[in-house]
Amino acid sequence: MKHRMHIALICGVIALCVVGATQAKAQQAQGPPYQAMSDKFFDMVQQGKGSDAIGYLLDTNPAMKKIPDQTEQLKAQFAAAAPLLGPYISHTMLVETKVAGMFVYQHYFVTYFDTDQLLQARRDLDLL
Repeated sequence: MKHRMHIALICGVIALCVVGATQAKAQQAQGPPYQAMSDKFFDMVQQGKGSDAIGYLLDTNPAMKKIPDQTEQLKAQFAAAAPLLGPYISHTMLVETKVAGMFVYQHYFVTYFDTDQLLQARRDLDLL
């Protein structure tokens, strides 16, 4: 009887370890909750909705609701920059910094396709 209890206890501990490890892997695969915000932002940018993407990020910050004029100005600046930058190509996170367990700074390298440079390169090749 004592032997069976001991085996049952060991099996229970193993089961808890497996369940805990599985949950930890699932949580790690999903990433931290703030990563979903970054992913949604870049999905919107990729769809050509840069101004909406800026609005989405700013709307998650209650302090930004107190300064709607500056928020609209940022959206307008981002929208005006989009034609100059060209179509979005990709993004890569360079650095993620966590501050005091309350703030996360993510720095990205974002690649855009510059159609003007492509046209200039093509004209240069035509001259050769």
